[in-house]
Amino acid sequence: MSRTVVYNFERRKNVVIAVHCGNKLGNKKSYAPPPAVLRGALECIICLDAPASPIHRCENGHITCGICAENVALCGICRTRLQVSVLAERLSRQLDLTCNCPNFYTGCVSPIAAAYVKDHLANCYYRDMMTCALSRQEPLHRCGDKIPIGFRDYSEHLQTAHGVEFVEIFDGEWTSRDYFCPMDGDEFEAAEAPSIDKVIKKNNQTFFFHSHNDGEQYRFWVTMLGNDKEAEKFTFQLKISGEIDASRKVEQYSIPVLAYYDYSKSTEGELATKCVLIPPSHFALFGAKRDSYPNNYFFLRFDFTLQSQQTRLPV
Repeated sequence: MSRTVVYNFERRKNVVIAVHCGNKLGNKKSYAPPPAVLRGALECIICLDAPASPIHRCENGHITCGICAENVALCGICRTRLQVSVLAERLSRQLDLTCNCPNFYTGCVSPIAAAYVKDHLANCYYRDMMTCALSRQEPLHRCGDKIPIGFRDYSEHLQTAHGVEFVEIFDGEWTSRDYFCPMDGDEFEAAEAPSIDKVIKKNNQTFFFHSHNDGEQYRFWVTMLGNDKEAEKFTFQLKISGEIDASRKVEQYSIPVLAYYDYSKSTEGELATKCVLIPPSHFALFGAKRDSYPNNYFFLRFDFTLQSQQTRLPV
């Protein structure tokens, strides 16, 4: 036998879904409608994309995806109440519908199975950050309570709220920054809070240059606003020299770029293997003094760049 389900997805038309159960009834033939017809019928009336689970419908059959349904209680067309559609959920899975991530415009461009969008969002690399990573000692530079910061807005937040320097570099270009440390003999005078010192843009990607003086050594590392696969395409090149004689290199390093969300999950030991570690002796032996600073302040010059897999830079 065969059974036919008639479901009104839109006020203007009916979509007939015939499900063949094994036998024919008389001379009637069972058939399956083209997938494109069903995909169009299941389209969310708000975001116009394949519907993310849990799929909702109103009493007139208008479809609203689970993401849009979080913000509305009534259908956007006929203003009747929404409820979860078991039929639409089953069809979505049978047709293997995919849709864009809600964070598409912040960088998450890979299609996602519509039935598992909410699972994806819980771990999406491009989701909103819940708090700023900076916690500087100065009250004017410290973020207050946990205020949500959009992924694509984080770079601008660092520049406007914390005065972090921004630079855009292209293939073959280097940028520089001077670092200073107050010394107590051959040791650092005091530890400092972790900081993001520079926002770097290259190939339409955003990177952060981090530093942390823990009192025993200075750590430097780079993160990228993206997932681990994107971060693996880049390495960070760093040259350190004395400020007075920049041609005299102290050290030269090449370290991996880390995905922003991943690095915060690393232990101290794991992070140490992916950082540039500068001991206080480098500042004491090779650092330069400046007249406008106290006598125990020593400066080093840092030149750095980002190297993609397709690029080879001379050192």
